[in-house]
Amino acid sequence: MRCVLFCLAVLCILNCCTQESTPPPQIKIDPTQADPEAAVIIQSKRKNATSSEDWRTLGMYYQAHGFGDAAIQAYEYAKVLGSNSKTSYLLGVAYATRGEYDRAIQEVAPIRGYSPSVWKQGYWNLDLGRFTEAETKFLQSITDDSTNVAAIVGLARTYLSQERPSEAIELLKDLLDRGGTHPYVLYLLGTANQQAGHAEIARELLAVTKSGQPKWNDPWLDEMRSHQRGFAAELGRAVRKIDEGDLQGAQRALKNIESKYPYTPDVQTNLATTQLQLGQLDESIQTLGAAIKKSPRYAPLHLTMAFALAQSGDPVRAMEYAKEALKLQPSMVMAASFIGKIALQQKDYLLARDSLYQAIELGDADPRTRELLAELYLRSGDWSSAIRHYSIVLQISPHSTGSLGGLIVAIASSGSEKEASELLGSALKKYPTDPNILRAKSAIENLGVRP
Repeated sequence: MRCVLFCLAVLCILNCCTQESTPPPQIKIDPTQADPEAAVIIQSKRKNATSSEDWRTLGMYYQAHGFGDAAIQAYEYAKVLGSNSKTSYLLGVAYATRGEYDRAIQEVAPIRGYSPSVWKQGYWNLDLGRFTEAETKFLQSITDDSTNVAAIVGLARTYLSQERPSEAIELLKDLLDRGGTHPYVLYLLGTANQQAGHAEIARELLAVTKSGQPKWNDPWLDEMRSHQRGFAAELGRAVRKIDEGDLQGAQRALKNIESKYPYTPDVQTNLATTQLQLGQLDESIQTLGAAIKKSPRYAPLHLTMAFALAQSGDPVRAMEYAKEALKLQPSMVMAASFIGKIALQQKDYLLARDSLYQAIELGDADPRTRELLAELYLRSGDWSSAIRHYSIVLQISPHSTGSLGGLIVAIASSGSEKEASELLGSALKKYPTDPNILRAKSAIENLGVRP
């Protein structure tokens, strides 16, 4: 017994020595990028931080005001002073925001008793394309709480990514039966019906305007965000002006915010976007260039720069910035789609195919994206994949003659000449002068097929 007590005492002493021997990190931020009130609080908290809880609170202030790297340093030191599930969770979220999903999962995996730590791992695995791991985490979360909407929606998205629409439909219908009426749920249900070939149901559901994912219940994240000060509210008002089409008003508001918080990355992203929409291309590129130097790891800046460079006629540099955006944030749908479309213009068909497929897997619902993917499958001779994707486009956009013509050629090329001939005959009656249908007619005639 004495030996056990002695060992415990030694371990305790060693632990204390380890903590005392680890000096606090020297965190450097630009205080001009924070709300003045927040900057004063952060400075005070940093000066007086001694305990693990103090350092976690400091990390929350950093994270709430967009200082992700500083937040990570603060949370890491808080863990040195004392392990805490909330600290590990917020540290994981900070890593995920930076696109470091594996490190995020590593941080939150040991946490017990906090539901978001489980379903968040599901979403991170889903973003990484690890569908089996994502499904396991979502199911675990649903087993713990059968009403967990975040996990149910995540599981439905996983089923869709695995092309298991029937299971997604069943899951989402059950959610709707229990009162889940958010437009995003209807959008997912429409997508599932589209994938399952239920064209009429899909069209009706997808006509509902989607407004993005609902706000999931996450008290620890809400607590962190409660440390925000006036800046976030000001930015929200400016962004709403963009959404409402008041570009001049949005630009004035963003310029006003910029004067108080220069080089804040989300302000610069929205300002550059507004400048692009107003036709101020040179100003937009200048804004983005300066902002990227200050915040090189902020993915939306890189993607917005890609848009601006493409608009200026420089697709090579645009591609470089888009790739960097996707590298920094692997879940960025618009970056994957943009890369695919630029690669197609550059005749890099393999990259175009892989990127467009990735965009669709991440949630790109634009029929044109899928149509381009189908065209690439047709070009490479993968008839079955071309047929499948053209068919999905036609379920939601039945008058897309580009997809109809491509489908006819793909069916004929696959050896189903009679089916292709019948489909072409029907298409010619409906669209007798349409160039897409006439091109399809010429193509299958070269294969020896007559309508």
